Amino acid sequence: MANSEHLEKLKEGVYIWNKWREENPDIKPDLSLANLRDANLKNANLYGADLRNADLRDANLRNANLYGADLRNADLRDANLRNANLYGADLRNANLYGANLRNADLRNADLRDANLNSTNLYSVKINEETKLDDKWRLVWEIVNQGAEGQNLRNADLSSANLSNANLYGANLSNADLKDVKINEETKLDDKWRLVWEIVNQGAEGQNLRSDDLSFANLIGANLIGANLIGANLIGANLIGANLRSANLEEANLEEANLEEANLEEANLEEANLEEANL
Repeated sequence: MANSEHLEKLKEGVYIWNKWREENPDIKPDLSLANLRDANLKNANLYGADLRNADLRDANLRNANLYGADLRNADLRDANLRNANLYGADLRNANLYGANLRNADLRNADLRDANLNSTNLYSVKINEETKLDDKWRLVWEIVNQGAEGQNLRNADLSSANLSNANLYGANLSNADLKDVKINEETKLDDKWRLVWEIVNQGAEGQNLRSDDLSFANLIGANLIGANLIGANLIGANLIGANLRSANLEEANLEEANLEEANLEEANLEEANLEEANL
């Protein structure tokens, strides 16, 4: 439970708070479980603060000093942490969904089991000591170093924020693109942009005639009534996909996985189903 005196002091405003911290450098602020939702903490000195389980949803922490802060299990959904100093901070199990971490310093920070879905990791500083789950380290690398021509086969990129990332020529065979955030600046081959659209927006009734969807991860995709005549679906993962009334005439479904797919009233005339999993 937060120290009531500390919490009240913070609510007096950042200027007064920072001055109090300068005058009391040995006091470790206890703001655990504090309700700081929508709080304006821009430039706040939260060095070493205990913010465990704090509610910081939509909080403005831009330029805040969170060096060594304890943010375990904190709720930081949609928080603005741009340029924040999080060096050595403990963010284990923190919820950073949709948070903006652009230019934040996460060197030596611990983000194990943190939720980084849709989080902006562009220009975030990390080092070898930064503890980051493998999935999110890969996402950081893609966003900040690019993945042009890289082999990302079977990569779990679900819910990653790939705005502005360069993925030209990358192999995204069976990569999970569900809920991936992209923008106009995201460089993506036409094939994989189409796969992204199908997975995230559906393709009900769309004309996908002769399109190359080979080795695409289309798990659970909505393809009701889609025109897939002559489409290349070699090795495609269509587990649980809805292909009701789809036209798959002459489509190549060799080695495709159609387990639990809905093929009710689908047209499979002359389709190649060699070694397909039905």
